[in-house]
Amino acid sequence: MAPEVKRQAAPARVLVVDDDPDVVILLDKVLSKRGYKVVSSLSGEEAIEKALKEKPDIIFMDIMMPTMNGWEAARAIKENEKTKHIPIIFLSVRKEPEDIEKSLKYAHADAHIGKPINFNKLYEVIEKYAQAS
Repeated sequence: MAPEVKRQAAPARVLVVDDDPDVVILLDKVLSKRGYKVVSSLSGEEAIEKALKEKPDIIFMDIMMPTMNGWEAARAIKENEKTKHIPIIFLSVRKEPEDIEKSLKYAHADAHIGKPINFNKLYEVIEKYAQAS
């Protein structure tokens, strides 16, 4: 009888959405080093398109972006049958209780993490939500 071969799970696909290219570059570098496949977007509109096209396992999104803010983009993603299952985690300097409540209730996000980013918390969230999606 052949020995059982353990299959390596594919790395989580992470969509990073922030209008600040420096934040996108930082998250891409940090997450790629950990083996995650990173796709990026610089706007809410582009995030909606990439969520449909790239089918990420998890989305990290900023709130304050021009044209379409993160709350509106997240709500659109969560209202689409093809993308509503994707966990959305807000990464934002907006971390007052009313901001967190809007993220969870209005935008239907799965979590809200304040900036500056605690990378250990970020990795925990990826492991928790990417496995469940």
